[in-house]
Amino acid sequence: MRPAASLIPAPSKPRSRVNMAVPPRRPQLNGIVERANRTARSECWRACDGELNCAAMNKALRTYLDYCNDRRPHRSLDMRTPNQQAAFLGMAA
Repeated sequence: MRPAASLIPAPSKPRSRVNMAVPPRRPQLNGIVERANRTARSECWRACDGELNCAAMNKALRTYLDYCNDRRPHRSLDMRTPNQQAAFLGMAA
């Protein structure tokens, strides 16, 4: 079971990106995703106090993602949150 599967939103508009299958745990090929997975493991899952079931994990992940995207400033984004950066670039929904 993948607890995050229900949290992935449907695309808002068609994109011209091509999905590629890459081997797991290959940061040379898939570094951004591997880094996100590592960060989620270290910051989110270790802090999860609830039971290890899908509902509890989805709740912990949603809380973590809300914190990460709305309240936590990122150095790579000039100390803006990802949502602030999206609004700054005119990409906000």
